[in-house]
Amino acid sequence: MKKLTILICCIATIMQLHAQNREGLNYGLRIGALFANNKTAEYFNGGTNNALYHILNTPEYAQQISEYFDSDFSLVNPNYPAMMRYKPSLQIGGTLQYFFNEQLAFISTVNLSKVRSEGVFQIQLASPAQSPSMSDNLQEGFISSTENRFGLELGAHYGKSIKDSRISPFIEGGALIGALAAISNSMEIGDVSYTLYSTNNSTEDKHSYFGYGGFVSVGAQIPLDNIATFMLSLDMRGVKFSSLPPNAFTLQNSITVSVLF
Repeated sequence: MKKLTILICCIATIMQLHAQNREGLNYGLRIGALFANNKTAEYFNGGTNNALYHILNTPEYAQQISEYFDSDFSLVNPNYPAMMRYKPSLQIGGTLQYFFNEQLAFISTVNLSKVRSEGVFQIQLASPAQSPSMSDNLQEGFISSTENRFGLELGAHYGKSIKDSRISPFIEGGALIGALAAISNSMEIGDVSYTLYSTNNSTEDKHSYFGYGGFVSVGAQIPLDNIATFMLSLDMRGVKFSSLPPNAFTLQNSITVSVLF
């Protein structure tokens, strides 16, 4: 019993010191919201290799669409048919941080997310539809896509405590590498739906893209009951994916909550 009491006291003392002095290796869990840059979604707009144009002009599908709208039709802006937009996505991950002192640390972070984009394209009817939902004989179709994203960040953390306050602002920055894997891309109009490609039935050779860039995070941290540290940050990442539009770096933003042990 005496040994157990001593062990409990030692563990409590270590946890107390660990919370008060972050020096050494720390680990944490991260969860947040990712706001992907819409320019990257151009890959899914249906114009890649004129995919949407060819599908809508395939006799089988063209007949179904014509019968549904009771009219012949043509695709509006076939080279760039849909303006794709990403939806805010859940991002999870983990972090390892080695604190040299109370202010300065080396950090490594892993982030995972599943990102979905949506877009609208239009067809022009040759004659008025019986119940047109839009003016000028235009009808809307929808495109959606899903992708997995992975990111590895390496950099530095600098924090500064505020006198007579538990809140400590911090800034982080460094380099990153990432990967994007396109899972599916499908379209729907009228009573016709079609998968432009998927990982199961695609004839294309490549749906994975690697990226690189840098990141900056600003936020604040608060110790929680001498056990862990709560961190809230705004993260800004400049990422360039190989062979994926656009050719320049795009800014990917996220709001992240981390718990550091």
